[in-house]
Amino acid sequence: MALVRPAGTLHAISISFDNDTPRNAVLASRSIDGGHSWSEPAVLRFDNPRALGNNFNDKESITADPTNANYVYAVWDRLISPSESSSAKAYENSVSFHGPTWFARSTDDGVSWETAHPIYDPKALNQTIGNQIVVEPNGTLVDGFNLIRNLQNKHKTRGYNVAILRSTDKGQTWEKTPTIVSSLQTVGVVDPDPNAPCPDPDAQGECEVRTGDIIPDFAVDRSSGELYAVWQDSRFSGGRQDDIAFSRSTDGGDTWSTPVKVNKTTNDAAAFTAAVHVRDDGTVAVTYYDFRNDVNGDATLDTDHWMVHAHDGGANWDASEARLTPDSFDMRTAPYAAGYFVGDYEGLDNAGNAFTPLFVTANDGDTANRTDVLFRTAG
Repeated sequence: MALVRPAGTLHAISISFDNDTPRNAVLASRSIDGGHSWSEPAVLRFDNPRALGNNFNDKESITADPTNANYVYAVWDRLISPSESSSAKAYENSVSFHGPTWFARSTDDGVSWETAHPIYDPKALNQTIGNQIVVEPNGTLVDGFNLIRNLQNKHKTRGYNVAILRSTDKGQTWEKTPTIVSSLQTVGVVDPDPNAPCPDPDAQGECEVRTGDIIPDFAVDRSSGELYAVWQDSRFSGGRQDDIAFSRSTDGGDTWSTPVKVNKTTNDAAAFTAAVHVRDDGTVAVTYYDFRNDVNGDATLDTDHWMVHAHDGGANWDASEARLTPDSFDMRTAPYAAGYFVGDYEGLDNAGNAFTPLFVTANDGDTANRTDVLFRTAG
C-alpha cells in the first residue's frame, strides 16, 4: 500500500515474508522523486518465530498526516499463537491466539521510524484485522478495523464488528476501549453457479470468491470532519448475499448512523470489496464489484466494478451509478488462492472534481498474465 503526502513524498508499506521459513516483516519505504527511486526499506517489525505461523504480521496500511507533513503512521495486526515465547510443541497443541493492533510512527516524513508497539489488544481468542488510519481536520487519528470477538459477547458483539480507536496526540497514546460502529454481517461470496467447475477439489457445490469480506474501509471529510465507513454485509438481503453497507459519524466517531445499502445491485447478485472516499467539496463515492451481468449456467462468471456517490455526506445517494469496467471480466479466470482472487483492497482517490478509482480485473484467458490493474476517472 502506498500514500502520498501534501509535500509530494510517496510512502509505501509491505508485509514481506520468506516462503521457506517463518520469517516475516513489516517494511516501509519512501520516494521523493515521484516514485522513480525508493529508499532502502525501514524494518518496522521483524519476526522469526520458533514455530511456523507462531507470530505473523498481516494487513498493513500507511497514512501520511495531512495536518502535519512530518508525521507518517503505519498500522497492522499481528497474530500471536499461543504466546511470544511458546515452543513449537506448544504451538502444535494450543488453540489459543490473539491478534493485537500494532502501530509505528515517523516524525520526519519517513526518514526514520519510532519503535513499533501494540496499541490495542483484544485478548485471547480475539483479534483485529484491516486496520487503517484516517486523520480528522483537528488532527485526531482514527484507526478503523474489524474487531473479531470469538468468545466474548459484551454488548452482543460476538463475531465481526466494524470498530474505531482514536488518538488525540498524534499516536503517542490511544483510547483504551474501541467504539463499535456496527456489526459486520458478511456471509462471504461464492460462484453463483453451483455446477461450474472449481479449482478446489474439496468445494461442495460452492466455489469460493475471495473478497474483502472482513475488511471495512474508512474515509474522512477534510472540511466537516465527518467520518465514513463501508463494508460487506448481508443484512439487507436477509442473509442471502453480501451488499455494501455505509455508515457515517458527524461527531468525530462517538456515534454512527444506522447502516444503509448503497450498491445498486437489484437481482440478488453479491456485491463485494468496497472502497470509500470523499472529494474536497464533500461528495462521497463508494466503489464495489458485483455479478449483476452474469448469466447463470454459462461458461463465464461475468463481473463488473461500479461507483456510486452522494452529495450530502451520504444522507442521500444518487440513483445513477458509473460502470468502471469497459466490459465484464470473467472472475473464473482470476488466480485461485482460497477462492478466485483479484485482491481484498481497491484504491479510490480524487484529482479535483474527478474520482480516480484503481482496481484489478481478471485478464480473461491469459494464463501468463492473470490480472490487469485498471485506472479510471469518473465525475
